[in-house]
Amino acid sequence: MIKKLLPAALLAALSFNAMAASNVTLYGVIDEAVTVTKHKGESAVVKLDNGIYAGSRFGLRGVEDLGNGNSVGFILEQGFNADDGSEAYGGKAFSREALLQVKGNWGEFAFGRAGGLSSDCGTYTILHGGALWTSYYTDGNMASAFINTDRMDNLVIYKSPSFSGATITAMYSNGTGLNTTGEDDKKWSKNSHYYGIGLDYAHNDTVFSAMWEMLDNKDIAAKSTQLFTLGGQQGFGNWTVWAAYQYAHNSQMLPGRN
Repeated sequence: MIKKLLPAALLAALSFNAMAASNVTLYGVIDEAVTVTKHKGESAVVKLDNGIYAGSRFGLRGVEDLGNGNSVGFILEQGFNADDGSEAYGGKAFSREALLQVKGNWGEFAFGRAGGLSSDCGTYTILHGGALWTSYYTDGNMASAFINTDRMDNLVIYKSPSFSGATITAMYSNGTGLNTTGEDDKKWSKNSHYYGIGLDYAHNDTVFSAMWEMLDNKDIAAKSTQLFTLGGQQGFGNWTVWAAYQYAHNSQMLPGRN
């Protein structure tokens, strides 16, 4: 009887492990290119560039179904330079995203490190309005003209359910890590905090977003930076029109931050 039970128990354990493994995805991108840039009156520059379009990275994504439409999951994503294997962000094991997520019919919460609303980085960005995004950085992209928020530590994120194609995303960081070590255990008045709320809409060929973001700059004793950004795109058959507008107040940042 014992001999019969052992194979059955072993088979059950293997089945459980297989089911658990099916909920975890390993993914990645290797993005590298040879670029040639030529400006009038200057010599051409030829170089090997990392992350010209999407950014080299590898990641782990997992989710566990809790029933009744609820789930818990995680994202761990690390950026690296393909030509030498070095970290894209020095000193961080998962520099692009490190998130714990809880989802349900009521929306989703996420906690950890991610990109801000206008960062064009990761899961919760809602930036629209540029055909080449911010990652395509040789010439003529949104990052060269707009102030974009970066990836930030210590984020709390809420994303609403979709209402006829529209969602609302709100973010708060208790210590952004942009101008400090990223620790959030200092006195609240000494941390630099981030606040953001945005509306994202997508239906057929119409995509639109509007967002307000603020960095209070407490750690550098500067006035708060406020960003108001609108952007979208509209398809017309074989043609697509992109447009974006931004107003930056008391900015302590430069275009192309991320």
